[in-house]
Amino acid sequence: MKKSIGIAALTVASVLAPAAVADAQTTVPQNVVCTGSLGAIRVDNLEVPEFATCTLNGTIVLGSIDVKPFGRLTASAVQVRGNVQATEARSVVVAGSRVAGDVEIVQGGVARVTTNTVGGNIKVEAQSGAVNVSNNRVGTGVAGDMQIMSNFRGATVSRNRIAGNLQCQDNFPAPTGVGNIVGGNKEDQCRLL
Repeated sequence: MKKSIGIAALTVASVLAPAAVADAQTTVPQNVVCTGSLGAIRVDNLEVPEFATCTLNGTIVLGSIDVKPFGRLTASAVQVRGNVQATEARSVVVAGSRVAGDVEIVQGGVARVTTNTVGGNIKVEAQSGAVNVSNNRVGTGVAGDMQIMSNFRGATVSRNRIAGNLQCQDNFPAPTGVGNIVGGNKEDQCRLL
């Protein structure tokens, strides 16, 4: 059964009665399918369906965010206890946020991951649009790595603090950037960044 909550274009898959959506302390105890804007509320897992656009501002995601093919995600000041995953998405922007797990954006268009704290790894691979991965803190819980691989519209990799390795391969053109601080190794195309 699908229920609509509030004025946001938001669909909730539910077998329970919908919770009141009032503030960041409110939990929608279901998986949320986002096709519009969502503010400072708590949700379980969040999905951006194919061809949909989802804008998050101050949202707390107790699970993970999954962006389906041709979807668009703009997430600002969000907290994600799981992962942010996108495959074949048109654009993914994660800015000023905290992600406890990994950020993985593959085979899509534009990818911008800036000014975040990421507990696990960041992987941006095979993007056809511009890539900007800057000012992130990576590997807060473990020795997290950053991988920038096989992107073909240019990538900027600047001022990241990475507990593990910075790995860049098969990007065309080669990534540009400065000031990355790496606990492990800077490898291949990023060895001088």
